[in-house]
Amino acid sequence: MDNLDTHSEHVDQPEGQQANGLPFAHINLSPCWFILEQYRLQLDRVLQSHNEHVRMSLQQEISMQNATLINHLNHAEIATLRRALQRTQEDLETTQYHMNEVVEHAVSAYVINDSIFCMLAAVQQETNSHVSSNELEDEASSHHLCACKPCGGHLMACPICGAVKDEAIELARSG
Repeated sequence: MDNLDTHSEHVDQPEGQQANGLPFAHINLSPCWFILEQYRLQLDRVLQSHNEHVRMSLQQEISMQNATLINHLNHAEIATLRRALQRTQEDLETTQYHMNEVVEHAVSAYVINDSIFCMLAAVQQETNSHVSSNELEDEASSHHLCACKPCGGHLMACPICGAVKDEAIELARSG
């Protein structure tokens, strides 16, 4: 009856297979398994070696592509920087040109101001001589007309002749 039970358990299995699922279990297969295991291990080593070789090749390819991209980007970046440098140099030249124009105008303005100052000093001396010739009470005062009322309040001495200020005269504007 055991044979029937065993037989019924393996009814769906192809002929020659036993409960452990291995074909021909009644034959001693240990030398075959050993050889198959050796082939499997050898095949694993070959596949690992091949996979390592492929991995290294891919890494080299990626490195070369990255270097190419970086080189290309560097060329593009260098070109962009060169254009920016050229624009900056052009701006510098333009600024220097305008600065030279401003300096020329400043020198001209200085010369004109110096001329006006010299003429103003002559006019002030002429005007002050008329004022000083007026008969005023204090002969020691300079009587120069030299400052407006707010500025005259801060003066301690006449800016024209250096006489010590003892009083200020306010002149009324005429029409």
